[in-house]
Amino acid sequence: MLSIFNRNTLGQLLVILIAVAALWTGAFVHPASLPHGVHFSPLYDLIQRELAHLPRLATGIALTLIIIEGIWLNIILVDFKITKAHSLLPTLLYIIAMSWHLESQTLIPIVISNLFIIAAARQLLSNGATTLQTSNNFNTSFFIGLSVLFYLPSLAYFIPTIIVLLTYKMYSLRHFTVSLLGLAAPLIILFLYAFLSDKLEYYAILIGFDIKIFSSELEFSQLRHTLPNIFFLLILIATLFIQLGSMSDKMIHQRVNTNVLTLPLIASVIMAFYDNLFPVNTALFAIPFVFLCEKMLTSDVKRKWILESVFDLLLICSLIC
Repeated sequence: MLSIFNRNTLGQLLVILIAVAALWTGAFVHPASLPHGVHFSPLYDLIQRELAHLPRLATGIALTLIIIEGIWLNIILVDFKITKAHSLLPTLLYIIAMSWHLESQTLIPIVISNLFIIAAARQLLSNGATTLQTSNNFNTSFFIGLSVLFYLPSLAYFIPTIIVLLTYKMYSLRHFTVSLLGLAAPLIILFLYAFLSDKLEYYAILIGFDIKIFSSELEFSQLRHTLPNIFFLLILIATLFIQLGSMSDKMIHQRVNTNVLTLPLIASVIMAFYDNLFPVNTALFAIPFVFLCEKMLTSDVKRKWILESVFDLLLICSLIC
């Protein structure tokens, strides 16, 4: 089946449609309840209140956003020559990662947050340049700031952003100041609203409390969750080491792009401590997973059957989890 993504556009679309139907039919038959914002997320809370009694609509919106995000990420990877033209494999991998658990197949905060994280990653990618424009620096942090309004733990993406700035050799105080201003811009508007509505101290307490609370939830009793999640993590770790091993063979801007799409793993791990440690919420790892897994599955190896088997197992695990 993997070979379809090398040549047949119509076949790719058919596989994606079948995968979406298989993954999401149950979510529409028995829609999951729209979760309350576990963390401080003022904009998500507004959406949650409006859609709490419309679970199927929330599920439909979530699926639509995931497909749009997957296609957008696919287009970005093609535009920057990170993946092959006409390949829709990144779209399918993104849908799989975001749809892994039935409980997550609704409008959870990370679904909305990822829209802004993809926008932020787009600002950092290089098409050959070894420097980053100041406007891109500001925009990246600004999009992360917007994502925080929907999902507070996504603030962790600011850490890989700073590391990427270092790979662009942007060391000056001005560069870091621009990043901080971009991150602060959406939050300043939020705090201004909080001040005018006499909620500033309340918001500050909520944010401080949420940042200090970590999850230690581990669940191994259900094999249908445990084994697929172990497989997902093994794929993620294996592809990471494969990518790190090939870094020295790349040009400078390719290494920068690899960093932009791999370093979010740092944020994903941090966010996992605010979610479930295990079974892991695969949606938190979706963006780096797409890049790393796609690179492995499209690599030039002699034993193609191994990659075919990995891809087939990935599809099976996503369906049974």
